[in-house]
Amino acid sequence: MTDQFTLASRWGDRPESASECAERLSSFLSGLAVLHPSLSEWYGLVGDDEEAVPESWPLRPGAAELERFVLACREGADLGFRLPVLSDTPDMALDIHCGGTSGVARVENGVFLHFREPAGTTMERLGLDVVRGLVTAAVEAWEPEWATFISDSAWEAQRGYAPPRPVGLVTYRTGSVEEALAEFPDLAVEAMANGSVLTRPPSV
Repeated sequence: MTDQFTLASRWGDRPESASECAERLSSFLSGLAVLHPSLSEWYGLVGDDEEAVPESWPLRPGAAELERFVLACREGADLGFRLPVLSDTPDMALDIHCGGTSGVARVENGVFLHFREPAGTTMERLGLDVVRGLVTAAVEAWEPEWATFISDSAWEAQRGYAPPRPVGLVTYRTGSVEEALAEFPDLAVEAMANGSVLTRPPSV
């Protein structure tokens, strides 16, 4: 199977309204748009009928417009909002869950941006600076416990860790720089937001 990259992030229980999730989504889309032309056009998928083709709504940064989309994606009481989003190109898909609360085991708040192309193609197209920008955009918009740009193979190799906080090419984790340096002495570590960003050299 071809190795592919994913921008993944997660956070714990956080009850949020549709307007709050829309504000975060607006911030995230704005952060993506300035990084690369391929990250500027997104479409929300709306529809409850599993047998029907979902509607495709153009998404533009701006909380007022995005709140309508978020409201259409409500999962139910305490489940929050699941926001399925597609790019205008077939090689990317974005899945977001926002506003899930405690007591619902199957709800995990998070953002997953999947790059549906060989990992090498993604890196040639984006470059390390854009990858770092992707992680930064996720951290600034969603305030996650962790965020990482990681290949399928690297994630599979780290499964089984508890709690699951995978470390990819570029990774944000809550906690001090000192803690990160002690745990990952071979990685470049610097402060970001309420945690640290770790950059893995290609050979590590």
